[in-house]
Amino acid sequence: MQTAVDLAKETAEASTELQKQLQKVLKTVTDFATKYAKENKEAIPIAIGIVDTFKFEETANIYEQQNKLIAEAKKSKSRH
Repeated sequence: MQTAVDLAKETAEASTELQKQLQKVLKTVTDFATKYAKENKEAIPIAIGIVDTFKFEETANIYEQQNKLIAEAKKSKSRH
């Protein structure tokens, strides 16, 4: 049982770190596309396409599921 709890905790910690890194990547891409479009007006459709490509519709759902996993791992840890 302790192994499962430890694995859940590791998974939750890794998921948290992945969330942070994904948010950084999305911000970097969005900032780049915005700056690129400001410098080159003809590139606005390209910049919009870049941003849209990285705006995953399921991102909120992924974060929600990861947060549930993290919460469950914390509950399991506190019980053992």
